[in-house]
Amino acid sequence: MCYLLILLLALPAVAAEKLNWDSDNDVMAYLGRAGGQLIEKKATTSKEALILQLRRKQCRLDLVAGQSTAQEPAEIYSRARPGVLAVAGLYKCRKCAQWHMTTASGFVLTKNGVAVTNCHVLKSEEPQTFVVMTSTGDVFPVKEVLAANEADDLAIVQLALPPTAVLTPLPLATGDPAAPIGTRVSVVSHLENHFYMLTEGIISRYLDWRQPSSIVKRVAITADFAVGSSGAPVLNSKGEVVAIVCATHTVFTGKEHDKREPQMTLKLCAPVSGLRTLTQP
Repeated sequence: MCYLLILLLALPAVAAEKLNWDSDNDVMAYLGRAGGQLIEKKATTSKEALILQLRRKQCRLDLVAGQSTAQEPAEIYSRARPGVLAVAGLYKCRKCAQWHMTTASGFVLTKNGVAVTNCHVLKSEEPQTFVVMTSTGDVFPVKEVLAANEADDLAIVQLALPPTAVLTPLPLATGDPAAPIGTRVSVVSHLENHFYMLTEGIISRYLDWRQPSSIVKRVAITADFAVGSSGAPVLNSKGEVVAIVCATHTVFTGKEHDKREPQMTLKLCAPVSGLRTLTQP
């Protein structure tokens, strides 16, 4: 009995408190406490170790099947929310002894804790380690990177779960492209620490996006997102993931920097085909 108690105390997770999800400040405070507890238990993996693992190119996964019929936005949100994760990067500043956070988004791929976020989330400058939080308030460490593609900005990670934990995976859409231009889509994300925000729009374009060292495939959508949304799922009317939130790009008027005014912001996502490639042997 004593051995069982010690084992349970050592499990790499923090059980959820009863959270007031309407108070983002309360949720942030809880996530910081829970993440700090996991760090103190030495249950987390360092950012440096995770970045080295970004070299891994593929992993084999058994993915779940999607729904056969379209759903209303309320049902899409209700079904997707348990599979959407808040990703917290924890760090300490030089001014106090408290753990601070950056937050981003991600989602679950398998019941045993395989999940997705962006590579740039894991490479953020400040965090020293990462944990995730589910919609029920359970907090788990990011254990390792299973596969990644930095050009696509996609990282598949394994979470450290207790033996009894079962997560809710989101299905991936098939086809290339997975959804035609004009398809209605929804995004569930944590933009600037506002947790589980639902936005809607359409797929507006597929494009080749020029980066400093390469040209990558991107999907432009009109559903809104912002800082903190990185890694969030873009869902079709069946609740299937058709793309993954990556970045924004603002278009300005004029050429003189001190006179430029913003006109429009492109919402850029990685197509789900890139994620499927990472999960194939």
